[in-house]
Parts: sequence; C-alpha cells; structure tokens
Amino acid sequence: MAALVGMSLLFRSSRRQTIPIGQTTVGQTSPGLTASTPFASQRQPSPSARLTPTPQTITAIPTGTQPLWRKELLQPYGSPPAPPTITPIPTVPPPTLIATPTPAIVLETDALRLELTSNGRTQGIVDKVTGVNHVADPGPYRFLYPFVLAVHENQSLYPGTMRLEGDNLIVRLGCYTPSITVTLGVERFDRFLTFEVVNVQGPLPRDVLRFAQLVPDLAKAQTVDAGISVVSSADFALCIVALNDQVEIYPGASMVAADVRQPSEIEGVKVAIFGAPPSEVADIINEILRKKTPPVSDG
Repeated sequence: MAALVGMSLLFRSSRRQTIPIGQTTVGQTSPGLTASTPFASQRQPSPSARLTPTPQTITAIPTGTQPLWRKELLQPYGSPPAPPTITPIPTVPPPTLIATPTPAIVLETDALRLELTSNGRTQGIVDKVTGVNHVADPGPYRFLYPFVLAVHENQSLYPGTMRLEGDNLIVRLGCYTPSITVTLGVERFDRFLTFEVVNVQGPLPRDVLRFAQLVPDLAKAQTVDAGISVVSSADFALCIVALNDQVEIYPGASMVAADVRQPSEIEGVKVAIFGAPPSEVADIINEILRKKTPPVSDG
C-alpha cells in the first residue's frame, strides 16, 4: 500500500503545469527536468546559425517615373535656379571721426575770407575772386590745423576755445593745467589783416608761441625778405609779413606762420596777413611796410 502511494505522488510531481500569459502558454516542469517550448521563435539558435549572416533583400526605387526633387524647394536637374535679386547698397560717404565745426569767426579783406572755428582751427582760406577754399586737405580724420598754438616746457598746447569779442580774438590754449589765454588784437584793412598779441594770461610760453598759422594747399613758396613769406599758385597767393623784429617767419612751402621765442617779448608782437592774386603781392607788401613805418614829418 505504501508503494502505491509513493508512485502516485511521483506521477503527480512529473505532470506538466501550464500558466497562461496573455495568449502564450509556457510549459513549466519541476526542477531537474527539460522544459519544452511550444513556439519555434523561442528556440535558441545553434552556434552555426549565429555565424551565418541572414541575407537581406534590397528593393531598388525606380527613378524613371518621378524626378528626385521636392517641387516646392528645388528645380529639376539641368535647370539651375534663377539667381537671387540683390538690391545694391547705396554709396554713402565714410564717417568722419572728428566733425568739422561750423565756422564761428570770419575775417575778410577784399580778396581773402579767413574762416576760424570755435575750437581755434582754420577751416577756410577762401579766394573771394574764384570762391576756392585753399585750406590744406584735412584728410579722412578731418584734422584742421590750429591758428594759434604754444610749446611750454616741452609740452604742446593746442587751442580749446576761440571767440571774437569786438576786435579781440581770445584763444585758450591747453585743456588742462597749464592753460594759457592769448588775446590777439585784430585790425581789418581793405587788402590785409593784422594780428597783435595784446595780452597773455597764465604762464608765458617758455619755448615758442605761434600766434598766426595758416596751412594752405599752395605749393610754390618764396621768401621775399627775412620777415616776409609768400606761398602761391597760378591764381592765388597767401602772404605773411612780420611787423616786429622779434617775430620769426616760418620759412617753408607748407604754411605761413609767425613765431616768437622770447617770453619777455611776447606782448606787442604783430604780423600782417593777406591773400590776393600774385600780380598784386608786391604792391600790398609795400602798403603794409608804409603803415609799419609812418613817414617822418618835416616839423
């Protein structure tokens, strides 16, 4: 009887038990027995099958029926797209780093108009006969040359402000310490102008005071005398005449300028400046010299 009970228990333990998982049935057995799988997809491939690559079928896309492009983006091959329309950029003059100030001071004779800015630069040396401005080319940076400048203890002092009060041209040299204020007395005659240093406030320039400087575009230079310098072209001449012995006239073709180098002799120095046709230069110089040295009366 005991043997029959043991065989019955062994028979029950070896029976297959099925557990449904979704639509798939997985066979389970007791430990030590081989499991059986009902589907071929669940079988493990043999080692030889793993080494053999599975051929893949590549289906060619026919090209004879439709072109290879997107209608909304490209044109057919052989017909390049039309070039895009490019709107030309309008040509504008290059920007300037230093704006040209409006002339604040205008001094005139019959043939010359001298234009000075409020910061002490020469903007116009105009021939009134032809209307041509003979000031030197300011270049791309719009650099204008100062009318008055000084060198004090090896330091260059350029004008910061300039104004005309009556017949006095007042120039402040140097933006910081030291600063020098120079007052020039201006006399207007029909054919020339005179400039005289009447007052200096601040330290007297120890090296040089250039109290009249004009830089024209005229190429031909001529030194008539130690105190007279002329630069000219075929139609216009610019001349400076020293009216004191302590005035030094710059001897060169690039400018007309008057310097004084002795601090004790600065006040009272004087020059005459004029512009005219070359044929009138000698006559105007003689007129200036006559006014410089009045005739002695017989009485």
